[in-house]
Amino acid sequence: MTENMIPESNRAVDFMVTKAKGLEYKPIDTLEDARKTDNAVVVLDGDYGGQVYATCPVRHLNTAITHAQLEDICKQLSALEWECDGDWQVSYQIKAPGEGVWGGMGGGRVLDGLWMHPKLCQESIKLLQPIVSKN
Repeated sequence: MTENMIPESNRAVDFMVTKAKGLEYKPIDTLEDARKTDNAVVVLDGDYGGQVYATCPVRHLNTAITHAQLEDICKQLSALEWECDGDWQVSYQIKAPGEGVWGGMGGGRVLDGLWMHPKLCQESIKLLQPIVSKN
């Protein structure tokens, strides 16, 4: 793989912007690896990175949730928010609370809990709530 090819598990927007700005991008390939990593965050986005639907520190995820379930939720979010189903991605990276996430529509933000884009419809908000641990 050449240094300019975007690995499949990476968010293309983050890969390109951080490379162009000379910043460090810290992707994590799997949910299992993210669960073992400090400051690991899951990012759910659609519109090819044009909208960040939600972010959540992995330590706050429901421990029973799987990557496949997160993908299913993200696919449903894209159907609700953009009326399409092939433009979504679930990715993991290292980011501390307070950091931003590159993307259109204002991007996203990492909080110490679930962050949801303020323009999400009520159905989308309901889809996202179960991903967070109730503890």
